[in-house]
Amino acid sequence: VLYYTSTRAIESEREFFHSLFLKSNRDVGILVARQISAELRQVRKRMEGFSRYILKEDFNQKKVREYFRYNFESDEVIAGVRLHKKPKDFRKLINDSESKFIDYHNLRFPMTRDSFTLGKSLSLQKVYRNKKDYFSEPFSSRDKFYISWIQTLSERRKKIFPGILEAKVSLETLFDFASGVVRSKGGHILLVDKQGRVMLPRNGGWSLTSKDLFRIKRAKQGGFERFVGGERELLSFCSLKLVDRITLPDWYVIVVEDPKELQKVTNRLRWNMLTIMAVGVLALMVLARLIIFR
Repeated sequence: VLYYTSTRAIESEREFFHSLFLKSNRDVGILVARQISAELRQVRKRMEGFSRYILKEDFNQKKVREYFRYNFESDEVIAGVRLHKKPKDFRKLINDSESKFIDYHNLRFPMTRDSFTLGKSLSLQKVYRNKKDYFSEPFSSRDKFYISWIQTLSERRKKIFPGILEAKVSLETLFDFASGVVRSKGGHILLVDKQGRVMLPRNGGWSLTSKDLFRIKRAKQGGFERFVGGERELLSFCSLKLVDRITLPDWYVIVVEDPKELQKVTNRLRWNMLTIMAVGVLALMVLARLIIFR
C-alpha cells in the first residue's frame, strides 16, 4: 500500500517537475542568447577597428592584408572579410563586373568567390544608399551556416563613404561557444530562425511544426510540452530580440530537455521512497522483536 501510494504521489508531482525543468531551461536559453549577443558585439567592435585602419592606410592592399593576417587569419569566429572600394559614382554600377572587391580568407574556412553576401551591384547600391551597418540574414555555404556583418566605411567629418566591409562570421562556431558555456551535458540546444528552420545543430534531425512556431512567436520567452512519436518533449525558448533588440536578428534559442533526464528524476524519487520504506520496515521489525522478547 505504501509503495502504491508513493508511486501515485510521484506521478501526481510530475507536472511540478516539468514546470521546474521548463523554467530552468528558459534561463539557460537566456544565457545562451546573451552569450551570442556578446560575441556578435565583439565581432562588430573588431571590425570597426579594422575599418579605421583601412581608412587610415587609404586602402593600401599590402598593409591591410598584413593587418588581416596578424589579427584574423586563424580566427575561430570570423571566417573571412570582403572589402569593396566605392567607385567614383556608385550609381553607375550597372552590372556585377564593375563591382570590384578584395577577399581576405581565413585558413580555417575554405571559401569561393560566392562565399559572401555582398558582391552584386544592386546589393551594393542599397548599402551605399542606406549608409547603415547591420547583420545579414543567415545563409549557407558548403552545408554550413554563416552570418555577415555589413559595415559602411565612413569618414563622418567629411561626410564621405569610401567603401563597404563585409565580415563573414561562422554561426556554427559562434553557437558552439555560446551553448558550451552553459550546457555541457544533458538536453539539447537549438538555434532556430524566424521561419522555424533549425539552423544548428545541422545533424540533429530536429524540426518544428507550425503549431510549435506559433506558440514560440506569440510568447517570445517561455516553454511548453509536446509529443513526438508518443514521446514527451519539453521545449523552453528565448528570443534573441529579447536580449538585444538592435543588434541581434529575430532568432530563437530553444532548449529541448532529454526525456531520459525526466525519467532519471522519477526513478531517483522512487528509489529514495523505496529506501525510506525499507528502512522503516527494518525499524519496525527490530522494534517488534524488542517488544515481543521483552
